[in-house]
Amino acid sequence: MIHVEQHGPVLAIRMARSLFGKPLYWTTAYWVDGLLIDSGPRCTANELVRLLKHLHIDQIAITHAHEDQIGGLAELQRRYPDAPIHASRRAAERIEAPDRIPMQRYRRLIWGVPQPATDIRSYDLNNDRIETPEHCFRVIETPGHTPDHICLFEPERRWLFSGDAYIGGSDITWSSEADLFGVVCSLRGLASLHPERLFPATAISAAPRCPISTKRSGFYSR
Repeated sequence: MIHVEQHGPVLAIRMARSLFGKPLYWTTAYWVDGLLIDSGPRCTANELVRLLKHLHIDQIAITHAHEDQIGGLAELQRRYPDAPIHASRRAAERIEAPDRIPMQRYRRLIWGVPQPATDIRSYDLNNDRIETPEHCFRVIETPGHTPDHICLFEPERRWLFSGDAYIGGSDITWSSEADLFGVVCSLRGLASLHPERLFPATAISAAPRCPISTKRSGFYSR
């Protein structure tokens, strides 16, 4: 199941496995100016490729190597072999060998097990940028949800593509590799960017500073 939402020049692509016509759990990828940010789960990969045939895909950026972000990569790489795939070094290792991802059974059932993708380009986390014809995105290292997590920040428009660094509401996606201290530190860093639009992987976009600050304060109060 795929739903598409337009937010100015940004296209939000919400994906989920459906059961009796109802989504089990949404995850969101974003397309802007030829850049696809995350690829959704394997269970919607073919549907995603059909959707994207009406758009141009010049490059793909991955926020972190979980099955609901990288599951569509193998199919996308077959469809767009010339589009480079960017990820952190740790994420690249998992993308090329998805059996390294610690997945509980429910995750395998809901999202599916990713197929490997190859020739992943690792971000330079010291000073990396991803450029499109109209935008330049800063790569921000944000460990916590996973050790390999990054976010993309567009300083001119003050857009923040936050992956799962920010998860709205009650967190139900903790895994054995999650680091609460890392989450809090990463949220502090993201709040300091003063973004004006938040594009998270697990929800629709929002005006961000209040949600990020509220989430960070909630962790401190636990």
